[in-house]
Amino acid sequence: MKKYLSVDEAARLLRVQPQTIYKWICEKRIPSIAVNGRTLFDEEELHAWIESKKRGPAVNFRQKLLGEHKSKNLSGGTL
Repeated sequence: MKKYLSVDEAARLLRVQPQTIYKWICEKRIPSIAVNGRTLFDEEELHAWIESKKRGPAVNFRQKLLGEHKSKNLSGGTL
């Protein structure tokens, strides 16, 4: 059975203020469902939305930074 989250629960999950959730709803940036005047979020759909917002693995970012750092080594060698 599907689980639905309230605005407050979604805000806690995303670590933002409920006002931010309402702003995202108005901007149609976050998937939501209106039921009897309440805004709800399908928990699975919200997790999928979170996954779709990932920028990439942190490991690759660190490796890229280390690669740039090596090229800027003042001694002329690599680290």
